[in-house]
Amino acid sequence: MKKITMCLGVVIMAMTSLFAQYEPKFEKKGDRVMATYYTDNGSVQQYGTFKGEEQDGQWVMLDDQGDIMVNAFYQNGKKEGKWFIYADDGKTLYEVVYENDLLIDSSKWTIEERNLLADK
Repeated sequence: MKKITMCLGVVIMAMTSLFAQYEPKFEKKGDRVMATYYTDNGSVQQYGTFKGEEQDGQWVMLDDQGDIMVNAFYQNGKKEGKWFIYADDGKTLYEVVYENDLLIDSSKWTIEERNLLADK
């Protein structure tokens, strides 16, 4: 559990850090705003939606190759529901569950284990 908490801390710090020289893109989508942030080289770093000034809905963080590192959900600016965090080794998946910004459950899977469970 301690490793997962440390991993989440690093991910959250990366998601909330200042962004590179490429300006973020904001696009109105109904009652939300889709935000896209970029790396120094112009590739997409993360994207997600805001409702008002709060993160609300799905947020995705990508690595330098464009692969998903984190698939997260927010509701009114608070962490909510299942988050999926992919480890750097490409084989390990952390599944973390939040309710109202509180961590309530976590699991560690290999990608193969998770795919086998999804097929059942």
